[in-house]
Amino acid sequence: MEFKHKRLHARAPLRSFVLYEDVDFVFKARLQNISEGGILVENFPHLPGREEVSYILDLPKIPDLSKYSDDNLFALSKDDFKRRFIRVKAKSVRRVGETSNVDDLFIQIGCQFLNLVKEDRSLIHDYVEIFRLNMHFLIGLLEDDVDEIGDKRIHKLADLIGYSGITSRTLLHKKLVTDSASLFQ
Repeated sequence: MEFKHKRLHARAPLRSFVLYEDVDFVFKARLQNISEGGILVENFPHLPGREEVSYILDLPKIPDLSKYSDDNLFALSKDDFKRRFIRVKAKSVRRVGETSNVDDLFIQIGCQFLNLVKEDRSLIHDYVEIFRLNMHFLIGLLEDDVDEIGDKRIHKLADLIGYSGITSRTLLHKKLVTDSASLFQ
């Protein structure tokens, strides 16, 4: 019998950082994705010793890139995105990976928000929805026959939403479709 888990909240990749405190020190880890319900964190320099941890998240405000002309799009940089820092308390609900000190960098911890305020929930909701629009816009461009400018547009969009470094259109399309299916359903 196959069990299908239905997500409570759509999530989106968020390749950013998160700060957390443990043993009177502040550490920086990597944020992998986010939803209104929680976050997936990895690359811990030190694993938190408690199940409930206070985090500070770096959330960029990415615009709907389908509305940008080519000139404006090519002039845009990730540094141009406004940023919001969100303070939350979250509970560790899932760990993936080994737990020895040597392997801390390879552990992923899924965390459920415990005290997300309405305004921050709305910011996260907007981030996920805009990410979805941008991802589907990029998939549509990949499925069209494009010229040299189209290829540049595709790679610029991919870079802006966190898919830089994938030079093959086929691999980029496959990654986007796979992520779309797993993140938003």
